[in-house]
Amino acid sequence: WFEKKFPEGVGKAHEIVFRELLAAVKQVPTTAEEISPLYMAVYHACRAKLFREAFNVYENQVYQGGLTWQKLGLLNADLTALSNFCTQPWKPSTDLEPKDQGFVLVLGGFLLRCLGRIDDAIKPLDGAFELHDTELKDLKEAANDLDNLAQCHFSLGNLNKCRELCLRSIVIADESKSDPSHSVKVKVVTRSLHGHVLHHLGEFNAAEKLFLEAEAIWQKEQGECKFLCSASGFRYCMLLLRQSRVDEVLMRTDQTSRWADKSRSNLAIGFDCLSRGWAMLQYEKTFELSDTRRVFEKGLESIRNVNMVEHLPLALFGMADVEMTMRQFENAKMYLDEAIETCTICNLRLHLCDAHIRFAKCFVLTGRNKAIAKKHLSMADDLAKQINYRACFKTIDEIIAHIS
Repeated sequence: WFEKKFPEGVGKAHEIVFRELLAAVKQVPTTAEEISPLYMAVYHACRAKLFREAFNVYENQVYQGGLTWQKLGLLNADLTALSNFCTQPWKPSTDLEPKDQGFVLVLGGFLLRCLGRIDDAIKPLDGAFELHDTELKDLKEAANDLDNLAQCHFSLGNLNKCRELCLRSIVIADESKSDPSHSVKVKVVTRSLHGHVLHHLGEFNAAEKLFLEAEAIWQKEQGECKFLCSASGFRYCMLLLRQSRVDEVLMRTDQTSRWADKSRSNLAIGFDCLSRGWAMLQYEKTFELSDTRRVFEKGLESIRNVNMVEHLPLALFGMADVEMTMRQFENAKMYLDEAIETCTICNLRLHLCDAHIRFAKCFVLTGRNKAIAKKHLSMADDLAKQINYRACFKTIDEIIAHIS
């Protein structure tokens, strides 16, 4: 009531608080405690409709190129700050420059993904794509937006939608002439994601063709690591393992793990550990299971440190698989329980299907509770048919036959 009755007075009060908070902090704060007053400053500036000033403070003194979420873990605080720039849910104020509106939408969608709110991330990322594609004609950012949207739909199990977005992103990225290094990254990542989708749809030959295209682009543009790395490398290794090309995965991860350690990227380290761990499991007689377990433990620790919930089930599956191989079934169930809880909360339908398959396998290996195994298999089968996850049909059929 008071704000509607005296809008100018309320706006002025918010501006005074904004200026006072701004004057009380360091120009370049580096800790959560030092940055905290600036989150309040951004709030008061936006309430005073000083959106551009607020954005300048947020970008340069708060966000600082990702300091807040990457090193300080302030994801929720960043998300709240970004919402202040929106006059409606994920509709940034037109007082902001269009490119700054795009920043708000892209970062908002990314942070929602990190927090496991994948469904919620789609609206800001859709908005970012429309802005970059239609208003700004920025092909580079538009291709990146489509790639982010495609990754969301993959996690949600919308495989056909993911494939459609990957195709559009590849076309736009190939047309983009600006910033060659960024364009190469989008071309490689989107092709690898497209290959990953086709793998899950059971189109293995088409998937490999895309991975080879991605790797050829990668090799042409950089020389430090000739193999696909991080998420793209992991996706290709999963296809190679399905084809029983274990030696190739071990050879690749021997090189990419050195690059990952050098780059200190938790995501790259985590994915490399998962690829290598699953390859070592297939060569159980060559590698000590205790060594394989340590690789998966390192992978789980690295993935947890990334602050991206959508990748967590993969690391939990690795731990469950090695525990099952070591016949530590209670430990395996503990990891699978966490995976199912995460997948259910975040609506990660594709990983949820894999979790149910592993639970069924765990009960089969114990030699008891066949009824529970059948229940998990039934849920996996229903889910796989819903999302068209054809690559797992054979596995489900084999476990059913084993139970019978």
